[in-house]
Amino acid sequence: TITSIKAREIHSIGTPSVMEAIASRPGVHVIEKSPGVSVPSIRGLSLDNILVLNNGFKLSNYQFSEDHPYLVNSYGIDKVEVIKGPASILYGAGALGGVINFIKERPAAYGTVEGDANLQYHSNTEGMVGNVGVKGHQGDVVWGLRAGSQSHKDFKDGRDSIVHNSRFNKDNLSAMAGILKPVGSFKVYYDYNAFALGMTVPPALKEVNANERKNKVWFQHLDNHLISTRNTLFFNKLKIDFDAAYQINHRRLETDTLMPAVTLIDMEDRLLVYDVKMRYRFSNKNLLIGGMQGNTENNRNATAPVVLLPDA
Repeated sequence: TITSIKAREIHSIGTPSVMEAIASRPGVHVIEKSPGVSVPSIRGLSLDNILVLNNGFKLSNYQFSEDHPYLVNSYGIDKVEVIKGPASILYGAGALGGVINFIKERPAAYGTVEGDANLQYHSNTEGMVGNVGVKGHQGDVVWGLRAGSQSHKDFKDGRDSIVHNSRFNKDNLSAMAGILKPVGSFKVYYDYNAFALGMTVPPALKEVNANERKNKVWFQHLDNHLISTRNTLFFNKLKIDFDAAYQINHRRLETDTLMPAVTLIDMEDRLLVYDVKMRYRFSNKNLLIGGMQGNTENNRNATAPVVLLPDA
């Protein structure tokens, strides 16, 4: 079972979290700790049982806890596919609950340069969201650049009660360049997302009284760098696909001066993924497919006192 939601529909729903927008699909829900912290749940399974893909590559984002949202941006995509049921086993054991696949926006039409600008206001958080993008296609070359930012105050519910320290700020930058030739296509992508997410934990609620935008105490500082390449070569009856990605995820938990250390958690995860697939067509009825894929992952802790995951 595969359902999809277009980017235009995601933006029209008007929620600050892309995962909340995906929850409009049957069988998909979210676990919310605040407006900026929400993780998906598909048919009752969540966290490490859900595989989230960005441009076809697995996001490794400390998703073992509902406090760790996926660092992905709803702008610059064409659509999001949600895969439920037995089909998800094609993606491995980590996709037992399902797959959420963010598919990149298409390149500009041949010989054109296109641009867009988006602005949103969210009354419950007095949140401002801005995003601009431009892309072009001249000759054999395609390219694109997109940047955005959003800033939210603490959430105000229907009774005008403020959930203190639920404020959050997000910044994103993405770029793409590629060459399209008769012998194949070669594309390189870069995505950067930086989140500062306030935490509504008891120590923070005792210290945070003012409704502001800036994160000062008890917040997560998360950032993700993803460099990926997708390439296809054609040699008569032989087709070769080579895809690879390298990502760096950095998570810091900032507390306050009352704790033994202001930075309580400081972890960095690096992940390299590669995938090679070859198809040789003997005839219209006979096709040989072979391939290889793999990954290497490295988790390291800095000098912060709390170690959630050991060095491995």
